[in-house]
Amino acid sequence: MLKMPQAKVTLLTIILVVIFLGAVYAHATFLQPPSTPPTPTPTITPTKTDQPTQEKQPPKESEVYGDEDKQVVINYDDVLVVVNINSNISMDVGQYFASQRGIPNINLAHISAPTTEEIPFTEFNETVRKPVERHLIENNLTDSINYIVTTKGVPLKVRGEGIKARSASVDSELALILGADQSEIGNAGSIRNHYFAEKEHFSHIKHSQLKGHPSYLVTRLTGYNFTDIKNLIDNAALAVGTAPDGVFIIDVDPEHGYKPQGVGLGNRWMQSAYQLLKGRDFTVNFDNTTTFILNQKGVMGYVSWGSNDHNCTLPSDQWNHTFKPGAIAELYVSTSAYTFTTGSTYWQSLIADLIHDGVTGVKGYVNEPYLESVAHPNILFDRYTTGFNLAESYYMASLQCLSWQDCIIGDPKTSPYQDVETK
Repeated sequence: MLKMPQAKVTLLTIILVVIFLGAVYAHATFLQPPSTPPTPTPTITPTKTDQPTQEKQPPKESEVYGDEDKQVVINYDDVLVVVNINSNISMDVGQYFASQRGIPNINLAHISAPTTEEIPFTEFNETVRKPVERHLIENNLTDSINYIVTTKGVPLKVRGEGIKARSASVDSELALILGADQSEIGNAGSIRNHYFAEKEHFSHIKHSQLKGHPSYLVTRLTGYNFTDIKNLIDNAALAVGTAPDGVFIIDVDPEHGYKPQGVGLGNRWMQSAYQLLKGRDFTVNFDNTTTFILNQKGVMGYVSWGSNDHNCTLPSDQWNHTFKPGAIAELYVSTSAYTFTTGSTYWQSLIADLIHDGVTGVKGYVNEPYLESVAHPNILFDRYTTGFNLAESYYMASLQCLSWQDCIIGDPKTSPYQDVETK
């Protein structure tokens, strides 16, 4: 409120004039717009088309996805990103992912490790495991982190040493740090995953104290090059909360049979996945002929025997599938994550080719895992399409994935089917 001047006056007319002018000034001031308009909160609007990703400013706290009526808010404060300071691409990927997801700087663990894809266990222990553990402990992040994301340029495989040791993926060893089974890291064989087939969201505080459970869910951001990895990160953001309507490709090889033991189990899991998805009115291309499926468009889920299909005659870089944002895949192939190096000549299908074609999430293996260790597609697609995120879905679908050969690629919190809450 404007105050009247305190000066003494003697004429009534002067007083009335002053009152009138004050009222006019107050009215004019009230009508003026604010000098600086408010800055809108940055958002990503999901789309069901394969449009190019729009650049945006990094958010301050959580990622907000959706339109004005419905939004999904995903907080990345419980994600630790591991970057190798000796690798330019590792630094670039880590920085891009952190900026796009609003991940705080304290959640970036910088290690100084070799840039080779494979390292011996002693080197893994000193240059990867211990620095990551130290970062978590010294920054009081041990209990607040649920997910660890490694990046291209961080070693991929651990080479076993000694008669009790066996090769494993770096990521599957990191899944056990600071947990009930951390003493098993580097030992021969795998640990049976008791998070398998569960139907509850993951929590480090709860599950790390239970034998046979992962301490952290570990995924990796990798591919042949930075462009492939950037597309993977961007497609994960485009997909959140959109409930995409793409097709699920389930390519059975009938020559493996359907016996409830041995390789026949793989086909039975595929049959179960088909029945589940059809029961929920998803579009499914279920092929149990001797034709290996190629050239599919708008793929949301994919599973096949890959190079282990008797009828697959082309390398994986010639399958020519087009994936929708948020799409996930699984190959029944022994060493599908053996390398992510451009130009590699390899005799088995490589998941790096699926990443290059646009898949958002996929699991592969750095060495022979045996069939029981692959992600069971009936469980994988069930969890993913009912709102669990990418990391939870793959870990729930994998019986043997701890201190073993597994490598899960993608943003761990990719959630195309997460419930969309109305504001």
